[in-house]
Amino acid sequence: MKQDYEWYNAQLHNHTCHSDGRASVAKTIDLLRERGAQVLALTDHNAASGNEEFLKCCAERGVIGIRGNEISTYFGHVVGLGLEEYVDWRYMRPDDPESIFDLIHERGGLCGYAHPIRIGYPLVPGCSWLFRIHDYSRIDYYEILNTGDYLRSRNDMVIEEWIGKLREGLLHLGAVSALDYHGRPWHGHEYVTWLALPHRMENPEKSAMEAIRRQNMIVCKDRLIELNLVGSDGKEYIPGERVPDGPVRLRVRAEGDALPARPVYHADDADSRREIRPDVPFEAKGFAVVRLFDGQADFDHLVAITNPFHFGGRREQ
Repeated sequence: MKQDYEWYNAQLHNHTCHSDGRASVAKTIDLLRERGAQVLALTDHNAASGNEEFLKCCAERGVIGIRGNEISTYFGHVVGLGLEEYVDWRYMRPDDPESIFDLIHERGGLCGYAHPIRIGYPLVPGCSWLFRIHDYSRIDYYEILNTGDYLRSRNDMVIEEWIGKLREGLLHLGAVSALDYHGRPWHGHEYVTWLALPHRMENPEKSAMEAIRRQNMIVCKDRLIELNLVGSDGKEYIPGERVPDGPVRLRVRAEGDALPARPVYHADDADSRREIRPDVPFEAKGFAVVRLFDGQADFDHLVAITNPFHFGGRREQ
């Protein structure tokens, strides 16, 4: 991709008073915009009643709005982005989550695997994932860092599960963060999904949806840190793009003091995980997911993680 894009701060899982959020639609947009959000999704539980007001308020504030809802069942939650209408959740069976995925896709939406590993009953009934998924090809993305209730979400395990699915060949699975915002005070463990969007957009909502579908995303602990790859052809590639086979180099961009004083970089591919360094060539098999840590390579020090860069043949959809 040529440098005809720019990065947008996106929060893709948010609740208002139309479900169990604490604030109105307008107030929620204002609070998240103050925090830097440029793209917002409205994902109230089993409700689309706020969509019209949401799009109006977003347009007035220069925010890109994505309609949606969080389909919340007794067996788990699924985020549907791009949905204009309510999706009936009442008759979903624990052995058939694919029926939800299909309903979302039939309506032109994207299907998000919400807080996949989370403490549920008796603390938060329905929030833990009890569905039995038979076909992961019908999910579009994982919420790898759901931080709305971070003490009850095992995001460390979710990241490794997502990497494992990529290694199984499910290379279409994207990865996003989720504030899962309900109006609570900030706690310092929030992440941002940064979307690469074109400079000119006829339909910004559709452009944002397409960036998610294409995996043109980096998840960072707040401020943007670009983690791109320079291919053997000398061109620079962003996450989600196909990179020519051969040695690649990591290129890092960050403004001000966003980059940690002691950055540590790792790359996962189809076979292994290894430490890498900027501008030092390395090779990846099948795909590469780049992680940036602050000082030491463990989950508690994770600063940024990319969506997959793709190598070799056509990726599985």
